[in-house]
Amino acid sequence: MNFGHIKDVEARPIKTFPYKGKTYPVVGTTVKWLSQVGEPALPEYGLRFFTIEPGGYLSVHQHEYAQTEIIVSGKLVAAHYDNNDKLLEEKEIGVGEYFYVAPMEVHSMKNTGKEPATFFCCICVLG
Repeated sequence: MNFGHIKDVEARPIKTFPYKGKTYPVVGTTVKWLSQVGEPALPEYGLRFFTIEPGGYLSVHQHEYAQTEIIVSGKLVAAHYDNNDKLLEEKEIGVGEYFYVAPMEVHSMKNTGKEPATFFCCICVLG
């Protein structure tokens, strides 16, 4: 068993995300890894805490794990796309709301609000 406090975990900036063989920018976004099991590149499980500053975003991307985000402060616009990067849905979400991203689902997030958006993100490799 491990114990800790979120304030003691280093916030690491995310500068880029790979997608379809290219590197895309990530703006105004930090992550704190609170717990993790497995290899860093593809953990079997992880709990992370993100902060996206006003105007910041996580570019379109996908990954092999499932994830659920729950918003703690601020607002985000979460979007998902088909495999040809056509926008399927975009939704603004706020405090207390959550969303699930299936493995390999193409998605993005941006902060269109005036305050930092923070959220917990739990990831898990299925199967």
